[in-house]
Amino acid sequence: MILDADGLGESGMVQGDIAIVGGGAAGITIAQALAGSGLTVILIESGTKRRGEPGADGFRGESIGTAMDPAGGRFQGLGGSTNRWTGRCAPLDPIDLAPRDWVPHSGWPIGWDELARWYGPAEAVCGLSDAAPVPPATDGDTVAPFGWRFAATGWKTYQSWGDRYHDLLRLDPNIRVVTGALAAGIAIDGGDITHARWLTLRTHRLREVRVIARHFVLSAGGIENARLLLDVIASQPGTLPAVADSVGRYFMQHPRVTTATIACTRAQAARLQQSFNNFPSSRGHHHEIGFALTPETQARERLLNASAVLRYDAAPSAARRGWAALRSGMTPYPREWLALAGYALRPDRLLPRAATRMAGRLALRTDPIVSLVVDIEQAPQPDSRITLANSLDRYGRRRARVDWRIAEQDRSTVRHMTEGIATFLATRDLGRLVPEAVDDILDPARMQHSFHHIGSTRMSDSPRDGVVDRDGRVHGTANLYACGSSVMPTGGHANPTFTIVALALRLADHLKAVATA
Repeated sequence: MILDADGLGESGMVQGDIAIVGGGAAGITIAQALAGSGLTVILIESGTKRRGEPGADGFRGESIGTAMDPAGGRFQGLGGSTNRWTGRCAPLDPIDLAPRDWVPHSGWPIGWDELARWYGPAEAVCGLSDAAPVPPATDGDTVAPFGWRFAATGWKTYQSWGDRYHDLLRLDPNIRVVTGALAAGIAIDGGDITHARWLTLRTHRLREVRVIARHFVLSAGGIENARLLLDVIASQPGTLPAVADSVGRYFMQHPRVTTATIACTRAQAARLQQSFNNFPSSRGHHHEIGFALTPETQARERLLNASAVLRYDAAPSAARRGWAALRSGMTPYPREWLALAGYALRPDRLLPRAATRMAGRLALRTDPIVSLVVDIEQAPQPDSRITLANSLDRYGRRRARVDWRIAEQDRSTVRHMTEGIATFLATRDLGRLVPEAVDDILDPARMQHSFHHIGSTRMSDSPRDGVVDRDGRVHGTANLYACGSSVMPTGGHANPTFTIVALALRLADHLKAVATA
């Protein structure tokens, strides 16, 4: 059943066994996993439209550290950010969960085997197809080929989970989706072990709705999960004492930056595209092959994890320059007019690339500009954190203030990753790497946005260095949980959604056990 919060009766109250804040990948995964369990599930989504839209005022915040937009990449609507998700999936590596003596605050309270057993079920939830065919690595390489899969419904047409699971959520008799309401507070009863009693929602018309449940799950994203807990601590002094100083700390992202171009011949460019590219499939799925730092290199050089891909852009031909001139209101040069006339007289020249894509085959660019784009894991830092600002949003909630910090180890990892790929390409006669001539490789003005918000309610065995325990339960509470990338103690280099789904399935299994005991 799907309900509009502003359309609820005068009582303004919803009751159930499990209340989930956030209708994105984590929240929908938990809800669909609990379908048929007999438990009444309340899934709360701030948006009202089936397709996501930017969160506008409710997501805006302040950035006081390395420049970032706290609202970037966050969307309202059933499906949350999956409505704009690229569908790119890869698991974390075993080294990502292990304690590393060269990465302070690293190590998960659960081991790789415990997480990996949930990746199989996560494939079905994400709609993934066969594994990406990754070329074999060579002993001694600093970097190795790495593959990503895409949860797609066609060539670069990605799944909205609001669409994928809409009918299941609407038809299951024990699931109630409440839309158009933002979480505005959690009522906590104190004691030796604190209990969450109810959740206060505020609708778009500023009505209040109360949600009463036996168990509560925060799955509203890496910034919003911390913001909700910080609001509890600030508005109800003495509550959540075990984690009062931990909430919001260790905030990380995946810094992404173009570090170099590749100078190569046409023959080398063709070989690069045939080996390291985004490969379509006639079945609608696709995969991408790039690079990743080997675990041996990370340990030897004391680096973080990292990955990279090559991007191929068309060279600025005369026809392209002419078209750009026309679009900007300028007059093309004679050579550009001739090139445009050639396409006008021979429109069939435009068709081969489109036809190749439609047939599920890779279309090669003849003389591309090849760029190297690097993604890195960040070192967890306690002072890279989320706190509350003094300003309020239109719903009366204090905004998030983000102090995102970049460590020297982050920059060192980018440099080593770039150098490793330069060697990889040179030894295989695939071109010469030309590094970007910049003073700061992670200058905020140059970074591309990944919108991966990680670590602000991290998982830990002790509340001294984390917020939730190995089951996702907030330390010192009996029935309050968090799920999503915010609970990840370290981020690896892989896009987090696949791991978010695995963690959500694991939490759903735990909730099913405790709620039916």
